[in-house]
Amino acid sequence: MKKILIPTDFTVDSLLLLRKALDTCTDSKVDIILVYGAHLTSAISDLLYYSKKRHIENLANTEFNEGKAILINKYKERINSLTIDLFIGATQSAFNSFIEGLNITTIYTPSISKKLLINKNTGFHLDEYFSNSKIEIVPLEYEISSSQARNGLLSKLLAS
Repeated sequence: MKKILIPTDFTVDSLLLLRKALDTCTDSKVDIILVYGAHLTSAISDLLYYSKKRHIENLANTEFNEGKAILINKYKERINSLTIDLFIGATQSAFNSFIEGLNITTIYTPSISKKLLINKNTGFHLDEYFSNSKIEIVPLEYEISSSQARNGLLSKLLAS
C-alpha cells in the first residue's frame, strides 16, 4: 500500500494540496500523513509535560478539522488512513529516519517551495529536507488563496 507524506500549515488552504494529491492517487487506497515541521520549546518544565497530540490540537483549528473531515468523507474509497504528525528534528538524518520509520513511499509538495504559511515562531518549512531525501517527490500546483477568497475554501474542498 502506498504511504504518502504531505506538508501542512493547518489551514484549509493547505488541504487543497491534499485534495490534489488524492486526485492523482486513483489506483489504490493510500495511507496519508500530513506533516508539520515544529519547533520545541527549550524550557525543561514544558518538555516534561509535552504531548504531541496536544501540540497538534493547538495548531489545528475548527475549520481545518472540518475540511479534513470533508476530504475523508469525499475520498473514503481512496483513503485507508489519514494522520497528522510533527517533525521536530533539526538534521537531514533525523528527517530520513522519520520518513523511513513511517515507511513513506512518496512526498507530495507544492510546486513552488515555501508556499505554505508556516508561522516561524512555531514551525519551519520542510522543503529542504524533502529535496535532500531519497523518496519520490511529486510537485503539485498550489496557490494560496487571497485573504478575501479564504471564506469559501470549505466549498472548494467539495468541488469536483
